[in-house]
Amino acid sequence: MPRVDVNQCPTCGQPRGEPHKIITKRPARLSLFHLIDNNMVRATDNCWTTAAGMCQHGHYSWAVIMKMVEPSKERRTIPFFKRSLG
Repeated sequence: MPRVDVNQCPTCGQPRGEPHKIITKRPARLSLFHLIDNNMVRATDNCWTTAAGMCQHGHYSWAVIMKMVEPSKERRTIPFFKRSLG
C-alpha cells in the first residue's frame, strides 16, 4: 500500500497550512438551493459534505464558498448509502 503524504492535501495537492485550491466547477445557485434543503452539498474538491461543513480533506462546501450558509468547523462526509437514496 502506498504511503500517504500528510504534508499535502491528497485531493488538491496544496502544502499543509496553505489554502486549498478549488478543483471543481462552481454549481448553479438553483441546484445548490435544492442540495442545501437536503443538507447534502459538494465540497470544492467534489466530496459530499454537509451544507455548512467541510469534507474530510478540509475543503469547505460550495454553499459556504458562495456565502449561502455560515461555515462550521465540523468535518463531515455524507455516507454513500445516503447519497444514493437521493
